[in-house]
Amino acid sequence: YFASRLYYPHGITLVTNSIGPFSALFALPFWGLGPAAAYNAAIVLGFALTGFCMYLLAREIGCSRPAAWVAGLLYMLVPLHLLAVYGHVNKVFLGFIPLALLVTNRALTPRRSRWWAAAIGPVLVLAFLQAPEQFVIAGLGCGLLALYCLAAEDNAKLRNTAVRALIMALSAGGCAALLFVLVSRTAQQTGVIADVGAESNRFQPDLLQFFIPNGFGVFPLGRYLNALFTPQVNTIIETAVYLTWTAIALAAVAFWKARRQAAAWLLLLGVSMLLALGPTLRVLGDSWLTQLQIPLPYAGLNALPGFSQMRTPGRFMLLGGVGLAAAAAIGLDQLRRILKPRLAAVLVVLVAALLVLETWVDRFPNQPLLPVP
Repeated sequence: YFASRLYYPHGITLVTNSIGPFSALFALPFWGLGPAAAYNAAIVLGFALTGFCMYLLAREIGCSRPAAWVAGLLYMLVPLHLLAVYGHVNKVFLGFIPLALLVTNRALTPRRSRWWAAAIGPVLVLAFLQAPEQFVIAGLGCGLLALYCLAAEDNAKLRNTAVRALIMALSAGGCAALLFVLVSRTAQQTGVIADVGAESNRFQPDLLQFFIPNGFGVFPLGRYLNALFTPQVNTIIETAVYLTWTAIALAAVAFWKARRQAAAWLLLLGVSMLLALGPTLRVLGDSWLTQLQIPLPYAGLNALPGFSQMRTPGRFMLLGGVGLAAAAAIGLDQLRRILKPRLAAVLVVLVAALLVLETWVDRFPNQPLLPVP
């Protein structure tokens, strides 16, 4: 995991500067067509497989195929994911986050084998290999889902669920300890700065950015609203946390009509939004409310081992996007049940079109490959 040709002649470790070996695997079959084709193929496959993994999770929690397809599309179009095309290759493939939650759901299901509980650690290691922050984000999601299941479980099944949760904790904790030692030793040996938590203030989004369309999309209203409400906030890759009005509406339907089925996923969304706001509350740009410097839970995370490597609180919406996609799929199924089949099909197409319209980027940059000596 040391690359001598990156940052030549000094080299760089990929333990703490991960690009993710899976993107390389996606690119490998296309390498014979040239590096540009290989890079573009890695982008396309990373997006497609991210959506497919979210589709699998939606099917796991009981969503219909059309609703699960919309969930996959929605997770693909999460702004933080969509803007990874600008150069954040480590965020192009996010599939291990929904897969970790899928494994957690199976681990806590009584009729499933307990081996699913032991499998959570290896799945989180795969997330770490893609990007270290994905290990943290996915691990947080698994822990929240396990706590919710314990709190909601009947007394008759509580012991069995608690045993499964304990196996999960041992599996995840053992793998986390090994990875923490690996990162710590690498940081000491190479001089890599692993503590960047103090920089999180630079990358925290505004509260209104969750509800205002991105200013870089084809949706012209977004540019106007951003200029009106958050004039001092630069909508950069790390603060693109827009939820989309379409997904919010579907999640509201899920809360109203299928609260019990959607509760865990709405919980994931809410906690992710709270953490994504960063160490202090920011509202309306540099308003008086922002200047109060109201502390938020993210400020405490910087003091915990491992979390100090994360300087971009908005990335917690990579987990929030899973919760939003799952809740939206549940809400869509509720609407489909009260419509005739033909109208239900039209609704799915309409929802997909609205999601694309709300999130699609106005223009992606095209860059010719630079000559490499």
